[in-house]
Parts: sequence; structure tokens; C-alpha cells
Amino acid sequence: LYVDIIEKLICVADVEVVFNPSNHDYTNGFFLAQVIETHFRNCENVKFDCSIAHRKYFVYGENLIGTSHGDVANQVDLPMLMAHESKDWVNCKHKYFYIHHFHHKISKDYMSVCVEALRTPSGTDSWHHRNGYEHAPKAVEGFVHHKKHGQIMRITNLF
Repeated sequence: LYVDIIEKLICVADVEVVFNPSNHDYTNGFFLAQVIETHFRNCENVKFDCSIAHRKYFVYGENLIGTSHGDVANQVDLPMLMAHESKDWVNCKHKYFYIHHFHHKISKDYMSVCVEALRTPSGTDSWHHRNGYEHAPKAVEGFVHHKKHGQIMRITNLF
């Protein structure tokens, strides 16, 4: 699935793939990211960040984008962490933080930062079933950002 998505995206733009460690499959996710990076090792249009940092930041035009699994830092604290950890805070008009710990869609603004929790394509495992976390729609979500105007489109593929 990931290889297919990346191959479609590189037809229209350069692609940056960011791995964020999760609380459920820390090593499996890391190894999957390494395998996908190896698959694209000769492709100049794809860059990978497979470091194990829990919060990562990058800039696209006037957009500061943060990513994290979201299982450790409280989502209301993410804007302050972004301001403290990213030197690009003052240079960017639009700020977004994407997390995926909750497995269902949440979008909330905190201190001028839009924090978005994303859905997951993952199936229900025994832990999620036992705790009743099995009814959110399964999906892969992507966002299109304009260099000057910020997030302009959300792409959702439901399963």
C-alpha cells in the first residue's frame, strides 16, 4: 500500500516520507519504514526521515508542519512544544500538527496551531477490541498544502 501511494505521488511532486514511532509496534513500524526507504533508494524524488525522534518538524513554504504518533505528549501541549523545539516557528504563518494515536478524526485549533488526529487503516487487534476502540472508519488521510495559503485540501481514502 505505501509503495503504491508513493509511486502515485511522485508522478506529480517530490515526496517526503516521515516515520513516527508508535506505542503499538515500535520496531515493526521502524523496520517497515526502512524497507520502504530501501525500495526507493535510487529515486531522487523521494526523501525519508526514519529517525526515532518522537516529534518531527518540517517547513513547506509558509507552513510549519509537526508530526508525532501522539501517544505521549498531550495534544494541548503540542503548540508550545512546536514553538520551543522548532526554530522555524517565527518564520511560518500556518502551523499544523498531525498525530495518529487516537485512530479517529479530531481537528482542533490550539494557540494558532491546527492539531489533526488522523484515522488509521489498521484492523482491530485484541487490545482495541477489549477497550471498545473498534468502530472508527478505517482510512488513510493526506493533506495538500499551498506554500502561501496553508492546508487547502484533505484527501481521505476509506476502506
